Amino acid sequence: AYEGPLVFRQAVCDKYERDNGLKFDPKQVISTCGAAQAAYLVLTSFLDPEDEVLVPNPMYNIYENIAGVCGAKAVKYSLREENDFQIDLDEFKSLITDKTKMIVICSPNNPTGKIMERDLLESWVERAVRDGSIILFDAAYECFVENGIKSIYEIENARNCVIEVGSLSKSAGFT
Repeated sequence: AYEGPLVFRQAVCDKYERDNGLKFDPKQVISTCGAAQAAYLVLTSFLDPEDEVLVPNPMYNIYENIAGVCGAKAVKYSLREENDFQIDLDEFKSLITDKTKMIVICSPNNPTGKIMERDLLESWVERAVRDGSIILFDAAYECFVENGIKSIYEIENARNCVIEVGSLSKSAGFT
C-alpha cells in the first residue's frame, strides 16, 4: 500500500510535535487525497455489513453515506443547542449495542463549530478502549481551535482506539 511521500508524512509528525507536543513516527501517518478519502478508507477498512457506526447529528453527511456503502448502519446521536451542542452521554450510551463498531466524533463540529469538551472525549476514549470499538476523530477544523482539544491524541490511551483525520484544505486554505 502507498502511504504517501515520506517528506509529507514527516511534516505531519513535525506539526503534531510543534502544535500538540505529541511524537509520531512517519510510519503512523497516511497521506490521502483529502479528508473524504481518509474517511472512506477508515470506514471501508473497519466496517462490515450489519455493523453500526455512531455519527453526530448535525454533521456533514459523508460518514452516513460511506457506512451505507459498507452495508453498515449509521446511528445518529444528537448534538442539541440546549446542550451547547455537546454530547448527551445518556442518549449516547442508549445507542450503543453489541453491533457498535465505530464512533465518529467531529471537533470542531461541522456545521456547528462546537469543540467537544475534554471530559466527554475522555469518556469516549475510555469506553472505546474497554469495548474494543474504534473512534474516528474528524479534526479537519482543528486549525480554528484556540482553547480546547486540537487532537484527540492529547487524551491518555487514545492511540489505542483512535484514528484521527485531518485536512489541509481548512488549515492551509486549499478549499
